[in-house]
Amino acid sequence: MKINDYIIANRRVRLCGRIADVVEEYLHSFDGFKLPTSAHDKVLIELSDGEVCSDAVAQLLTSFDFDEGQATCRFYRCDSSYMLRIEGAECSVVVVCDEGVKCASVNIPAAVTPQYVSYLRFAVWFVVGMAMVFDGVSAVHASTIVCHDKAVMFLGESGTGKSTHTRLWLDNIEGAELLNDDSPFVFEDDGCVCACGSPWSGKTPCYKNKYYPLAAVVRLSQAPHNKIYKLSKLQAIGAMLPSMPPAFVYDKSLEEALLAVLSKVLSHVPVYHLECLPDADAAFLSYKTVMGGMINVMENIERLIPQGGTFEMIVTGRSMLPLLGVSRETILVRRVADDEDIFHRIAMFRAADGRIIVHRVIDVREGVVTLRGDGNLVMTESCRRDEIIGVVERVMRVNGEIVDCASRGWRMKERVWIYMPQFVRRCVLAVMHRWLNWKNK
Repeated sequence: MKINDYIIANRRVRLCGRIADVVEEYLHSFDGFKLPTSAHDKVLIELSDGEVCSDAVAQLLTSFDFDEGQATCRFYRCDSSYMLRIEGAECSVVVVCDEGVKCASVNIPAAVTPQYVSYLRFAVWFVVGMAMVFDGVSAVHASTIVCHDKAVMFLGESGTGKSTHTRLWLDNIEGAELLNDDSPFVFEDDGCVCACGSPWSGKTPCYKNKYYPLAAVVRLSQAPHNKIYKLSKLQAIGAMLPSMPPAFVYDKSLEEALLAVLSKVLSHVPVYHLECLPDADAAFLSYKTVMGGMINVMENIERLIPQGGTFEMIVTGRSMLPLLGVSRETILVRRVADDEDIFHRIAMFRAADGRIIVHRVIDVREGVVTLRGDGNLVMTESCRRDEIIGVVERVMRVNGEIVDCASRGWRMKERVWIYMPQFVRRCVLAVMHRWLNWKNK
């Protein structure tokens, strides 16, 4: 039996049997999410083909049109399972999954038609979405942009201009790129709410297996002017909930899980309402509002550092654990001399996509610098030597303590961590992440 694994929103989804063949042959949006099959890693949900029968005691939760009215979807709750039926004029798809949405069965016809593939794509999205919600992840009907290593979601009813507004960002905002144009996912990762791409992106083929911290959510509405304002928590619920899977609110268990995800998102991420025209001014207005802090950072760095000045910034991520990232320390960055030895120093550079990265230099060779966060065991970045903006000179703890990065004590801590065996570092980082997650609850 064929088995294909896919990674979606940092969760492993497994397809077995003929459904694996059908997805691999017809749904190429999944190609960038494929993983080597592993018998040891946790699987969120396993989908397989098989005989699917109706349950006589099934309770209809909701029904809705699909494929522009060419098909009808019916969502049922059974005694110990869920069932989705998509029925069109020429074919139908039936999916039955257990109550915990860990296993699901899908009917596969002898002859696979384009209409069946369309229905199957939605059915897989629906059942994977159910499994995701029970694991703290939700799909969102949104068009999502990434800029300066942060994601921004644009919500709105069909026809309100989500794709138009993101296109205005792409055309007018330097460094902006599309992450997903229809169904990204949101989830919490180490205390940070993230938006990620998915194999479902509507009519725009944008299937990126990437995720970024979510900077803001913006609800759009058409207007004869451009105006943006932040929503209260109650208003934010009303703005965002309609863009999450609407069928899920008809089942108590799914609704509670969906609201738990929404609560996490709104506790970390601001939500705005943008009344706008379809013009570049609207894009600049939303950009300056949601990315204002990042814009100031970029301008100050590029103004001060080359002139021999220094720049202070707060460490917000955890990629430099355990020395940085425990309590939002402030670092002071100074210009690096052309002939200065930067090996094993904590350096700052601007990536090609506009991100400002502060990581440790682990190699300098033939003008190319390789960096890696102390809290990253594998992933590295690289840049040219002349692209290094500066090096970290001092660290200021939240308790007021100032640590000189050239001091003997700091250098000793760096050496201990750098030369520590990887398996020991892995254990230390796991403990620290758990402690920080508990601390930030």
